[in-house]
Amino acid sequence: PEGFRLDQRLEWQLYYAASIKPVVARTDWIFTVSEWSRRDIARHMRYPLERISVVYNWLEEHYAPATPEHVADVRRRYKLPERFVFTLGSEYRYKNTEGLLRAFAGLVERHPDVQLVLKIGQPQQFMPLIRSLGLEDRVTILGFVADADLPAVYTAATVFAFPSFYEGFGLPPLEAMLCGAPVVASRSSSIPEVVGTAALTFDPADTREFCQQLDRALGDAALRERMRSDGLVQARTFSVTRGIQETLAVYRQVLGVRTYAPRPFAPTRDPIGAPR
Repeated sequence: PEGFRLDQRLEWQLYYAASIKPVVARTDWIFTVSEWSRRDIARHMRYPLERISVVYNWLEEHYAPATPEHVADVRRRYKLPERFVFTLGSEYRYKNTEGLLRAFAGLVERHPDVQLVLKIGQPQQFMPLIRSLGLEDRVTILGFVADADLPAVYTAATVFAFPSFYEGFGLPPLEAMLCGAPVVASRSSSIPEVVGTAALTFDPADTREFCQQLDRALGDAALRERMRSDGLVQARTFSVTRGIQETLAVYRQVLGVRTYAPRPFAPTRDPIGAPR
C-alpha cells in the first residue's frame, strides 16, 4: 500500500468494502491463481482457506520460441541491441523498476556490450534516476510492441528480469520461459510458484544479490542454455488442459455438497416491452 497515493488507497478500500466483500460473503467457493493469493484472500477476506482452490494461469499458444527470421525482423524494427536484459513492468513501486536500474548500474563495467531494454508504463518517471546512474546510453525504452512481436522480443533477450516485490501470479516470467528466455526473478510472493527451480532468484530488497544473479546469467552461456531448457519444461506445466481438469474437479466437489435446482425458463421483457 505504501507504493500508492492516499486517494488511490481510499478508493480501492471503498470498492472492496462495497463490492467485493458482500459478494465473497455469499460465495460457495473461490478460485484464485496461486497459493500465495489463496492465503492472502483467506487472511484479508476472512474466508475459509479450505474453500479456496488454486487453478494456475496459462497462456495462449503463440507464446513459444520465435523463429530466427522473426527474431531478426523484430530486432530490426524495434532497434533491439544484440545483447540485452529485458523487463516488463510499470511505474508502480511494487514492480521494483528502480531496483532493476540500480542492479543493472552495478554490472555495466563488467558487461559493456549489454543494454537494458524496458517496456514499462510512464517511463519518464525514471529518467532522473537513469541520468543520475549514468545509464542514458545503456537503457532502451520500448514504446508500443505488437502482441504478435512480443514472443520474439523475449526470445531475443539475453536475460529476462522480473524484480517485483509482489505479484498475485506473475505472467511475464511465464511468457518469457515459454519463449525460451533465461529468467532472473524475485523470490517474493507468488513468483517462486511460477518459475520453480528454472530461474535464478533474488531478494527484491537486496540490490547487491540482484546484481550478482544478473551477472551470473550474463556471464555464463552454458548456464543460460540450461535455464532456457529448464524454463520451457517448467512453463509447459501451466497448460490449458491442466487448468480445465482442475476447474472441473472443483465444480464436481462443490456440486457434490450443494444441489442447485434449475430455474424454469420463462421469457421476460425489458422495460420498453421488447422480448429479452
